[in-house]
Parts: sequence; C-alpha cells; structure tokens
Amino acid sequence: MASHLAPVTSAAPQVPSSNAADQIAIVDLKSGAGDAAIAAQLSDAFERTGFAVVVGAEPGLVDASSALETAAREFFRQPQEAKFKVHVHEAHMKAPDGYPGYLEPGHSSVANLLGDFSRPPDAVELLTYKDLHFYEAATAGAASIGDTSHVQKPTEFAPSVGDIGGYPSESFRHCALSHFWGVYSLWLRLRSLAELALELPTGYFADYFGPAMGTSLQIRNYPRLDS
Repeated sequence: MASHLAPVTSAAPQVPSSNAADQIAIVDLKSGAGDAAIAAQLSDAFERTGFAVVVGAEPGLVDASSALETAAREFFRQPQEAKFKVHVHEAHMKAPDGYPGYLEPGHSSVANLLGDFSRPPDAVELLTYKDLHFYEAATAGAASIGDTSHVQKPTEFAPSVGDIGGYPSESFRHCALSHFWGVYSLWLRLRSLAELALELPTGYFADYFGPAMGTSLQIRNYPRLDS
C-alpha cells in the first residue's frame, strides 16, 4: 500500500497526538497484503484502541448505499397516507419497534432497547426489514447464506412490494437489497478475517451463527423539528 510523507520543515521532535481518534488504525481490505496480514492488522488495532477504520470494500457497496439513501429520502418526503401503505402491521402496534414496515414518529425508542422506559419515544420515523438474508435468499447472488431449508421464520415478515410491512416500490426493493447484500458480503469478509485473527477454525462463525440467525435493515429519518 503506497503512502506519502510530507517533508519535515522543522527539527522539533514529533509529539504523539493525544487525540484518541488519531490512534485508530486504517485497515485496507484491498492492500494486497493477504488475509493473514490484514487479520493481524485488525487484531493489533483492537488490542490497542478497540477500533479500526476499514476501507477497501467493494466499490458497488458505496453506490448501492447512496442509491438507497436517495430512495429513502424520496419515500420519507411523501405524505403520511402514502407511507402508511407499507406501515407495520396493526397486530404488532403494541410494541412495534423492530417489526417490518414503516413507523411514524412517536413509537421507536433507543432508550427502551437499553431498558430505560422512562424516556419519551425518539423523534424518528423508520422503515424496517427483518431477515432479508432468509426471505430474499433467491437474490443473494454470490453471497453465502448457507442451507436455509430447515429454517422456519414467520411468513408474515416476508416483505412484498406495496403491501403492509413491505417495500414502497420495486425500485426501492432493488435499492434495499443491493445495499443489504453489499453489507452482508462485507460482514462475511470481516467474519473470516476475525477467525484468522482469533486463530479459530475456518467456518467457526458460520457454524455459530447459522442460517437461522437474525438480521435487520433499519432506515431512519429524523424530521426537522419546528422551533
């Protein structure tokens, strides 16, 4: 990996930065160093600061994420009646956070997830899709999801276009899945590197999680609050 050093213009000694962010390692997945070396870089970063900035993901992931952001902004700009066409099913509205579909502001609360029920709901609206690796397995492409033939998940969580708990449109579905599989593939790559870093057998995490694991894609919008 090429690097560039600016010329030194002073003989003064260099003092290490006290800013913790400056100490976070940048790990390039496409450096050409090989998986063992990249895994060692990740291991060293986590031992020193507990964090790493990972670069070098597939270029398509950036494009897919940008396309999903654009589609999501268009969706959230719609009138409420349009967004309610893919609302969370009424059967789940007693505790709707995490269920597939659209939720208007006044229902979701991060504090609740942490066990604090004294705080009011967050001023956020969101779209949620659960277990796309299972329900949309046919669109996985090169991503490895394992054998799901023995896995059972609720059929009502399977999203469809234009229905309650589903996608606003076919184009939105395409954007969501392109982003999801890009992130999923990156997770698979990091998972295999973690096995190397921890000196675990190949496939350890695949067996640990298995195709019955859960995934959740949440797209959140914090509307501008009137002053």
